[in-house]
Amino acid sequence: MKGVDMDRRRNILKNTFKFAASFIVINILFLFVVVAFVLYSTAGKNINSLVPISRKVNPDDLDWEAINEIGGWGIVVDNEGNVVKSYYQEDDKKNYTYIELVDLFDIRHNDKTAFSYGTVDGNKLIIIYPSLVFQKYPP
Repeated sequence: MKGVDMDRRRNILKNTFKFAASFIVINILFLFVVVAFVLYSTAGKNINSLVPISRKVNPDDLDWEAINEIGGWGIVVDNEGNVVKSYYQEDDKKNYTYIELVDLFDIRHNDKTAFSYGTVDGNKLIIIYPSLVFQKYPP
């Protein structure tokens, strides 16, 4: 009876170690698969080249070709609303009124999403993306 009890405990311990080892191996394999997927399957550009993360930006440092590929465009305006520089601008406006600038950020227009940044020379950079690419609010 004592030998059977010892064998049973040994089998339980052996099966516990097998389970723990297989659990660790499976998790390590899963980790490698996820890391490989993240590193090698991301298509396109880094989000930092599409959306600046600092308050003051230099507009010429952004990847405007990549922004244009996803349908985005941008303008740099001064305090009077004059367009200092444009990047793939849809219309060739040289001046915006304050109402037109505010209208770019109107959330009722669901077809576009706009971001505003200060530039290093004191102007404002406005980047407009299609809402299919970037949304102001989660769905």
